[in-house]
Amino acid sequence: MKKIILFILSLGIFYTFTQAKNLEQEQNTSSNLVSVSIAPQAFFVKKIAANTLDINVILPPNSNEHNFEFKPSTMKKLEKSDIYFTIGLEFEKVFTDKFKQNFPKLQVINMQKNIALIQTHDTHEHSHEHEHH
Repeated sequence: MKKIILFILSLGIFYTFTQAKNLEQEQNTSSNLVSVSIAPQAFFVKKIAANTLDINVILPPNSNEHNFEFKPSTMKKLEKSDIYFTIGLEFEKVFTDKFKQNFPKLQVINMQKNIALIQTHDTHEHSHEHEHH
């Protein structure tokens, strides 16, 4: 009888340590997750963080931001992220406030803040050779 009790007690202790280790791994993983909107941002974040972070890219390659729909898996990763880097895309402007409300621990950082963008000309000009009189 003592052997059975000792065996059950050993299983309980083993199970407790296994669960504690799994919980610790989950906490470590979630604290190193950062979300970005597009793949080029992920490239820069990886270079700066020296591969110490897991990066969640919201908009998959070859996707159109105007008709993009969030997958539940993407939202789950965003919820586990500590930081979300934005760059001023239309879908970010629509959803950022909702993200802040639903994910209070998520820190949203606008990568465009305090950066002067280069102005482009919207007109399309052609140079034609005209004979002036």
